[in-house]
Amino acid sequence: MKKVTSFFAMLLLFGIAMAQENTYDNSRRTVLFSEVSGPNAVGVKYYMLRAFAETKRLNIFDSRSYNQLPQSLRDNVKLDAVFTAVVDSMPTNKQKDLLSGEMKWVSNCYVTLQVRDPKSNAVVTTTALRGTGTDSKDADKAKDAAMLTLSNDVTSFIDGYYVVRGNILSIDESKNQKAQIVTINVGSSSSIYEKMKFNVFNAKGDQLGSVQVKEILGNNRTVCKVSGGADTIQKAFEAGEELRIVSRPLGFLSDLFTFDKKVSAIVNEPDPDCNKLHTVLYVGAVGNSSVSKYIDNMMMKELNETTRLYAISLDAYNSLSETQRNAITFDGIIMAISGDFKTETEKKDSYSTYTVDGQWIFILSDARTGKVRYAENTNCLGVSTESMEKAYERSVKGYNLDYAIDCGYPIYTSVLSVDLAKKNKAKVVSIGVGKNSSIYKGMLLTVFTQDGNGMWSEIGEVKVDKIDDDRSSCDVKKGGEEIMKAFDENIPNRIVTRPKSFLGGLLKL
Repeated sequence: MKKVTSFFAMLLLFGIAMAQENTYDNSRRTVLFSEVSGPNAVGVKYYMLRAFAETKRLNIFDSRSYNQLPQSLRDNVKLDAVFTAVVDSMPTNKQKDLLSGEMKWVSNCYVTLQVRDPKSNAVVTTTALRGTGTDSKDADKAKDAAMLTLSNDVTSFIDGYYVVRGNILSIDESKNQKAQIVTINVGSSSSIYEKMKFNVFNAKGDQLGSVQVKEILGNNRTVCKVSGGADTIQKAFEAGEELRIVSRPLGFLSDLFTFDKKVSAIVNEPDPDCNKLHTVLYVGAVGNSSVSKYIDNMMMKELNETTRLYAISLDAYNSLSETQRNAITFDGIIMAISGDFKTETEKKDSYSTYTVDGQWIFILSDARTGKVRYAENTNCLGVSTESMEKAYERSVKGYNLDYAIDCGYPIYTSVLSVDLAKKNKAKVVSIGVGKNSSIYKGMLLTVFTQDGNGMWSEIGEVKVDKIDDDRSSCDVKKGGEEIMKAFDENIPNRIVTRPKSFLGGLLKL
């Protein structure tokens, strides 16, 4: 295994060097994840694809799905890099726990990740990744845990390799001559994410402190809280120095213990065509061939029933004539990537119980740019006393596609009028979207208002009741008094889709 310490040393020097440059390319990169070879290659590829999809830094295509796309759609995707990986080894053995003294299974997954040029296929850079997992009873579960924890190194590598750079524009809040809140000149047009950290440098390359994303306000504007060097940053800014920022990998503890309430930049920067009915191509499930047909059957059933978009499967598209295919313009691509599905059969006296336990990834991408609009890892468990096939079916059945579409294609609009009020509380409002959009009866929408500094705050929730041509009537579910006040005082408001969920999103309705 190659040593990883040299990689992080390289990141530090690289970050300082980047801080001394004054031209920045912070665009979100589109990458193709190609083949994985070596022991447990199928599982490693699945978990690494999951990590890439969850970073929120990249637009990601799996080579198996990408190769099935029609040429016209592949031509739309401009790849910045191709990733390949080799599983060097995965030693798994029993060891004694130092604290309890009990024996447990310990697995280490060593992977070499390569970044290649998409045109020449030449290796641009190589790094070593490591995942470690344990289980008290099961060697396979220890291996799964080791593959899962590879994501930590994947995230660190991506944050270090695709550096985001910018400048501090202003100090918005200070206390005792120490900067508390600052605004930087990068935003949703780059690949930054909530809680992302930046080191702060002066023009000479001296590190002065650090800041962390608090709220993304727009394409090129983000509010950050100062997490280090508050007095030094304040002094340098008052002296008129240029303060440069360079992204750095997010630490484990800081990720766990950040409790600030966030409002996504999605409130500020809606897509021009956000409310239309989208046309998407379902490429089909790839990965574990034994389960792909069950995912495909379930996905097409859900796609045929949803009112949020028009969908066509790859097989149906390929069966059309060239003239018919040319008449279809896709703006979305849906992919499903399945990992290892574990099966178990428990025999009783009079019957058998079949259990299927697995995971798969749902990815909704923009067909024009490759941008990942929504990605979700799905844990699925199916149990049947009839057959293993029924257990497979039940393991993938019931995926909430409307939830995923609500997240990937949210509605943006505003309150047009308060139609019914009682005791200074709005009860019924009209909003500015109707039948020409992908809105549906029962859709939940969150109401935000904007203050003088451009900050958005959530004040309520409405539910669609009646849909007309260019407007819809909604019942106010929460925040009637705040909505009424904002409307009376002409405070800017925006309404954004709230995906249906229960317990804060732990369970989707």
